[in-house]
Amino acid sequence: LAIAPQFLSAGAVDRMTALFIYVILAAMWNALAGFGGLVSVGQQVFFGLGAYFAIRLADAGLNPFLALFASGIIVGAVSWPLSLFMLRLRNGEFAIGMWVIAALTHLLVNLDRLVQGETGTSLISLNVYDASIRRVTIYWLALASMTALLAILFGLLRGSTGAAIRAIRDNEDAAASVG
Repeated sequence: LAIAPQFLSAGAVDRMTALFIYVILAAMWNALAGFGGLVSVGQQVFFGLGAYFAIRLADAGLNPFLALFASGIIVGAVSWPLSLFMLRLRNGEFAIGMWVIAALTHLLVNLDRLVQGETGTSLISLNVYDASIRRVTIYWLALASMTALLAILFGLLRGSTGAAIRAIRDNEDAAASVG
């Protein structure tokens, strides 16, 4: 896959990049719902916040590729305390809570003039790079992100964290009673 951009058309590279992003979304949803039994209808908030912070950082003058990386760290820092609260909710409460967080975030981000409301915006600062270089770089970043996140997820789900997540899915009260 790493050398695929040399053999694929520009459109195919774009579709593969989108596929990598969809694999990340699907794997994370499966970890939460499939392994943990927690149905989330709001996990898109983390992707949206990542895009928002990347646009904000790039607009402030940070290199757009560094902004993408930094926004991931910022979203991780935001999601950690949020998860401590949200994971206390059960079943439908969790689903509704995540939906409310996503809806509120959507409303708040759309108030920012840089985002341009519902029509949205693009990471315009990427336009300083040649289109073919930009396309391949984003492809490799998406491939590397997918690979790294799948490896981390696989490691977590195969270890004691995964056992705890599956115990929550099977019987949350019993899991809490044994720690």
